[in-house]
Amino acid sequence: MTELETIYLQVNENEPKIKLTCIHHFHNILKLTKYLNALQDKYQLILQVEETVTDNLKLFTDGVKAPFYIVEFNESDDSFYLWKSEGKFIKDSIISSFYNTHLRTTKRIENPWETNFKDDSIYQTHPFKEKIKLVLNDLNVNWKSFDKQIFWDRLDRIIEKCHSDGNISFKSLILMALLKTRLIQNKSFLKNELLNYHTKMKSHISSEESILSSDDADYSTTSSSANSLLSTEERQRKFSDSDIHITEPMNNQLKEIFNEHFKLMVENYEFFELRTKNGIPKRTRTREPFKTKSCF
Repeated sequence: MTELETIYLQVNENEPKIKLTCIHHFHNILKLTKYLNALQDKYQLILQVEETVTDNLKLFTDGVKAPFYIVEFNESDDSFYLWKSEGKFIKDSIISSFYNTHLRTTKRIENPWETNFKDDSIYQTHPFKEKIKLVLNDLNVNWKSFDKQIFWDRLDRIIEKCHSDGNISFKSLILMALLKTRLIQNKSFLKNELLNYHTKMKSHISSEESILSSDDADYSTTSSSANSLLSTEERQRKFSDSDIHITEPMNNQLKEIFNEHFKLMVENYEFFELRTKNGIPKRTRTREPFKTKSCF
């Protein structure tokens, strides 16, 4: 089995280094999204997204100890590397953390459920309205962050599937529906974030290429204009043998012009070349494809 590439990052001096392993190489943003969404379904992961200072994406979970992912864009072939920190996802811990977050505490939230459900036609006509009311009184949920249409759809499916099981409380059914709702919304959010990230990185590359092309075009135009001007002067002057001879005063004048305008530029250029080649090594992004089985 081929060993996967591993790096160690020192985030803070007083903390141990973080081990990151490159676990997959995706040549398509949709396949990357599909892989991550499958992980979300498997472990009920609600992923947060933030962009790093190195133009990568960090995917992590809040409120529970779990690994995080780094999405790295490879501009050379428009692909993505997925890095993972050490650790495992424990599904029970993730679900328990979600449940505990949304159980009623001594402090009532500022956005109570009655405000959001008083004009809700589905709630008003729901066959389990009274049970739902009792449970919602015991929960701590900010309904502004939940899509109620998705919630009702998930709840009805879960009730149909699990309500006959006397060992499951109605509160658990509603919490399951809330978790499924948040998961569906988060998967859509993650997909949009990845697509936006891809678009942004491609636009950066296009901008850089445009600047380089513009520089090349300016150089080409300047060179052509200079050549054209020289040709015109040559035609107008109609040099004779005496015109071609460069006298000593003219030679000294050219030397002065060089020393005044161009010598410093040449020295700076030579220093820049030396510093770039020897003092600032650049990381290459070209890697051999991983010889691992497809995960999707």
